[in-house]
Amino acid sequence: GVTSYPEAESDPNAEIVQYITYDGPDGPVGYNVPAAFWEFMNASGVVWDGAEFVQAEPLMDWLFVMGYPISDPFWASVQLDAEPTWVLIQAFERRVLTYTPSNPEGWQVEMGNVGRHYMEWRDTDGDPDNGGVVEPTPTTPPPVPTPPVTGGTGPATDFFAMQIGNSWTYEDRDTGDLHEVDIIGRSAEFIDGEWLRVRLELFPDGAYELTYWEHTDTVLWLYGREEYSAEGELENSLVYDPPIRYIVNTLDSGQGWGSNSWVERNGVRVRLVQFAFEVTFTRTISVPAGQFETSFIQATETRTDGDNLIGPTTIVSEFDFTPFYGVVRDNRGDDGPLLDLVSYELQ
Repeated sequence: GVTSYPEAESDPNAEIVQYITYDGPDGPVGYNVPAAFWEFMNASGVVWDGAEFVQAEPLMDWLFVMGYPISDPFWASVQLDAEPTWVLIQAFERRVLTYTPSNPEGWQVEMGNVGRHYMEWRDTDGDPDNGGVVEPTPTTPPPVPTPPVTGGTGPATDFFAMQIGNSWTYEDRDTGDLHEVDIIGRSAEFIDGEWLRVRLELFPDGAYELTYWEHTDTVLWLYGREEYSAEGELENSLVYDPPIRYIVNTLDSGQGWGSNSWVERNGVRVRLVQFAFEVTFTRTISVPAGQFETSFIQATETRTDGDNLIGPTTIVSEFDFTPFYGVVRDNRGDDGPLLDLVSYELQ
C-alpha cells in the first residue's frame, strides 16, 4: 500500500509558518502550525453581534475556540469514499483540524469537536486561561408555571419540555390539518457516539421529520434533522456542525442569542447557516389547549451556499414558547403553516 506522501514537501499549505509555546502540565511545550491551519485560525468572516450580522476580523478568537495545540501536524492515509487519501491532522485542546489537499478549494481545511475539554468548554462557557472549566454561578431555578386552564395533562418538570414520552398536537389555523409531535426516545445513530433526543413530527400528508436534540441546564441544542416521505423513504438529512443553540433558559424581553454552523446534507457540507434568536416580548395567549404565558421568539436564519454562487438567503420564523410546556404557537414563515397547540401530554 501507499506508505509515503512525497507531494507534502512541495505543498505550500503544509509549510510550517507558526510555532506556539505555552506552559503545559509538565513545563513549557511548543508545537508547529502549518500555513493551512494558521490561515483558517485567523480568517475573517460574518458573525452575529447581538443586533446584526457584521464582518469580523478575525472570525474567531482561536485560543478561546480551539485551545492550544497538543500535537504537531502529521500526515495520515485514511479511507475517504473507499479510497486511501492523505490528510494532514493536528489536535488542539478542544478541536481537531484536518487539511485534505484533494478536497475542493474552500473545503480543504475542516474542524471537528473532540474530547472532554471541548464538551466542558461548550457547556460551561469556560475560558482558555483556566483550562475551559468554570464553576457555574448559583442561580435560583425558574419556577414551574401554573398549568394552563384546559387541554393538557402531566407534570411540568423539564424547562425545555424534552422529556421522552412528551407529545403535542397542533392545528393549522388555515386548513384545520393536525400535526402530531412526540419525543420518541434517544438514539446514537444520527451522529455516531452522540446520544440525542429524537423528536418526531408527523405531517398531515403522512410524511414525517425526525429532529435530534440535547440540552444542558441552560441551553437546548439542535443537532440536525431527517425528512421522510409518507412511504418511509429518507429524502433529506441535515447535520449542524456545531449544533445550533436553539433555546436558552433566560427568556426575558430583549434577550438574544445566535449560532453559526456548517450544514452537512447527506454527508456533504453544503452551506453556512447563521441563526439569530430574539425574545421580542412576553405575552399571554389563548390557544385551543388553554391559556399560556409565553415568550415570543423571532428566529432569523441566514443561509450562504458553500460554493459562493448563490447569495445569502434569509428566512424568518416566529414561535411562542412556554417553559416546561414547549412551543404553544408556531408560525413557520411565509411558506409555512401557522400552528396552534390543541392538546398535549407531559411525562
